[in-house]
Amino acid sequence: MILTMNRPTPYAVSVDSLSLHEWDALMPTFGDAHLYQAGAYGTVRFGRQRLSHLVLSRNGHLLAATQVRVFRLPGLKGGLAQVRHGPLHWTDNHASPREVLHWSLAALREEYVERRGMLLRIVPSPFMVAEGYFDEVLHEEGYRPARKAGRTDSTIFMDLRQSEEALLANTKPRWRRYLRNAQKNGIEVVSGTSDELLSIFDDFFGQLVARKGFVEFMAIDSLRDIQHGLPDDLKLRVFVGSHEGKPVSAVIYVAMGKTAMYIHGATADDAMHLRVSYLLHWEAVRWARSRGCELLDLNGVHKASSQGVYQFKSGLAGDGEPVRYFPEYECCRNPLSFAAVHAGEWLRFGSMKARMLGAKVRHFLARKQPETAERHP
Repeated sequence: MILTMNRPTPYAVSVDSLSLHEWDALMPTFGDAHLYQAGAYGTVRFGRQRLSHLVLSRNGHLLAATQVRVFRLPGLKGGLAQVRHGPLHWTDNHASPREVLHWSLAALREEYVERRGMLLRIVPSPFMVAEGYFDEVLHEEGYRPARKAGRTDSTIFMDLRQSEEALLANTKPRWRRYLRNAQKNGIEVVSGTSDELLSIFDDFFGQLVARKGFVEFMAIDSLRDIQHGLPDDLKLRVFVGSHEGKPVSAVIYVAMGKTAMYIHGATADDAMHLRVSYLLHWEAVRWARSRGCELLDLNGVHKASSQGVYQFKSGLAGDGEPVRYFPEYECCRNPLSFAAVHAGEWLRFGSMKARMLGAKVRHFLARKQPETAERHP
């Protein structure tokens, strides 16, 4: 469908005119491509019926593309339209990224706010945060910081444009020492995109969940389905470390456009002392650089609640300090959509906190429970 803008524009705008295969084939076009904008990811996580796509072009040249998650109010006009880590707008077509972003945000507002009556929510990507102009353009196009339940996440970026030697020298001394220990322990590293490697990760992740007592963010079956749907050059990369021929640790990364992102990692309970994860993350950094990535997103740090994770990621990044994502931005003209979305988010946030608390309580009780004495005949 061709969207007719309410103001003159040099760009052509189309909505929901591409198949998922065609959509994911566009991803390598963008320097700011991101996993959360991939059709395979959106389909597995939310369902194909909840995905909508908007494309901006000029004279037949693709300039911007946005995957939107759409949640409709039953039987009513309105709902939530959410863009996570978009619009994608960095291409080699010699267009001004800032101007293209302006028109993308205007087209999104006209389609989802004006025409569909939804609350439109924008979650900027790390690449956009690093560029620095996203906040200003959002305000100019009528978007405002979202008033929603929950916290604003932070992350740590690594600048991969440095040499490998400089990146290693920039790691913190203890992190570098543990990396050398892993190398001396004779750890063998393999990486790839196969189901077999994902299954190895699943084994260790189950142990991690039991050890830490937290709620799983995504089932391994979901990761596997996403992997199957992604084009070969965009698939998740699994790094597995083995000691004396036995796999003992695994981490997952993804690289799209100019940004690589850490997904998750886990180590076998009986191999924590080998420091294998230090070597796996370092090999992932080297792989991301070989892919031409300029930025590495270590994907979430919460210094107060996860001190160990913060120490690990900040140790790898060296002088990289936590960077707070921009707050989510929203635009809405429909009071019903505004009220329904915000009420639903407060309920969802309360439910999530209850689940996390329940997991911690169960973990605490399991650790306190005395072991059953072994019976002898």
